[in-house]
Amino acid sequence: MEQLDNQVSDFLRELGIAVVRTQGATEHYNVTTYHGASGPFINVVRPKAESNFYVIAMNVALHRSHQDKMRTMSSQERERSLNQIKYMLLSMNVDFAFLPQGSDVPTNVQLEKILYAGPDCFLQNFFESYTLVRNAGLLVITKLMEEFGPVEPEAQPGYM
Repeated sequence: MEQLDNQVSDFLRELGIAVVRTQGATEHYNVTTYHGASGPFINVVRPKAESNFYVIAMNVALHRSHQDKMRTMSSQERERSLNQIKYMLLSMNVDFAFLPQGSDVPTNVQLEKILYAGPDCFLQNFFESYTLVRNAGLLVITKLMEEFGPVEPEAQPGYM
C-alpha cells in the first residue's frame, strides 16, 4: 500500500497539483492537495497502514456574511435553499454533512468520497473520485454565492 500512496502523490503532482503532508494528521497517509494558491483544498487520507481504502474529502466553510443572510430567512426559505444543495450532492453520489449537525445555519459543509484501493483501474477511479469531490465543493460554493451574493475578495479565503 505504501507504493500506492506514492503513486497517488506522484499522479497528483504530475497533474500540477500541489501535495503536502497534512500538519498534525494522525492518519497513516494524509495529504492536503491544491491547485493554485487559493485552492480549493482537498485532503486524501488512508487512515491506517493496513487500510485498503482512501477518503477524499473537502471542507467548505460558509462565509459569515452568508451565514448572516441565512439567519434572516424564514425557516422554510432556509430549508428550501439548503435542501437544493443537498439534492444536488445526493445526485452526484457524494457523502456530505452540514456542520454542526442539527444547526439551523451550518458553518461548514464536509464532502467525502470513499474509494476502495483495489488493483483494477485504481488511478482512473481515484481521479474520477477526486474531481467529483472537487466539483461538489465548487457546486456548493457557487450555489451559496448565487443565493447570497459574492463575498468581499479579502474575505474569500474562508472557503476551503
